[in-house]
Amino acid sequence: MSGNQAKIALQGANPLDWGIVGTGIAAFLLSLFSGYYTFQVEVDGDDSLFGELPGASDAGSINAWHGFFGWFAALMALAAAVLMILGLLGVIANRSAVRLGVLAAFGVAALCVLLALLVVPGDDADQSIGGITIDINPGHGITYWLSLLVILGGTALAFMRKDAKD
Repeated sequence: MSGNQAKIALQGANPLDWGIVGTGIAAFLLSLFSGYYTFQVEVDGDDSLFGELPGASDAGSINAWHGFFGWFAALMALAAAVLMILGLLGVIANRSAVRLGVLAAFGVAALCVLLALLVVPGDDADQSIGGITIDINPGHGITYWLSLLVILGGTALAFMRKDAKD
């Protein structure tokens, strides 16, 4: 396919198809930013050597690539976007197979991002060492919630376009 043919093929694409491509790329880009998984650490206690210790706390965050379900969801959304582009360019001739493949990839991405809500890397642990208590509380940051919305949006778009004939 020449550059001019590709340009014509892409210009004739349905706007919802472009939405599918955009959500797949956006989900992948969001996975790279810190704030997907968050952690709050609190230290408090009474030590026999130093007496009562003042409580201390700190927070941090990491990106989606630190937990399986986060990075797998991002890669599945990106794979759906690439599959849609290949279908728009005519590299894959069977358009209905492309649309079902895109829906399946976004469905797996949606399942994984929902599982990432339940499975956070690391421990939700309270540890006590010689009277000092360390409490680690994992959670989710803004990039997780944005990824969830983007992936669910891509899944909805893929579902809307699954039976399209154009």
